[in-house]
Amino acid sequence: MRLKSFEVASDAFELLKGLLMGHCTLAAGFIQAHYAVFVQHYNKLLQSENYVTCRESLRLLGELLLERANFCTMMKYISDRENLKVLMILLRSRKAKIQLEAFHVFKAIYPAQTKVDSRGNSLKRRCLLQIQESLTRSSLFYSTIETS
Repeated sequence: MRLKSFEVASDAFELLKGLLMGHCTLAAGFIQAHYAVFVQHYNKLLQSENYVTCRESLRLLGELLLERANFCTMMKYISDRENLKVLMILLRSRKAKIQLEAFHVFKAIYPAQTKVDSRGNSLKRRCLLQIQESLTRSSLFYSTIETS
């Protein structure tokens, strides 16, 4: 999605979303068969400097991981420390909407994350502390806006 034309990039992303969400069973099979390559490229989208690409990729990731057909993919994705690190970095973004979308992904995967073995226990604790800190900052920020 590193295209110079916004219209072309937007259409390409809509096509990707349509393929992944419109044909869930086929997409889930493809993702499972090519998991490492898919996640490597998808994490590049999540780490994009382009605000729209990053935000829409986060939004799509949340939807994708919640699909029943992608349960195995979700379990594999959240058991990988590198993927959690990418999401934690996005939680610390200076852009509030990116933080919010990253929080929604964590909120969606947290129940399943507790089922994953204890390999990443300290990372999980740090993730939870990061989420708690982010929520505290966000609630303070939004409360100051409401009182203004």
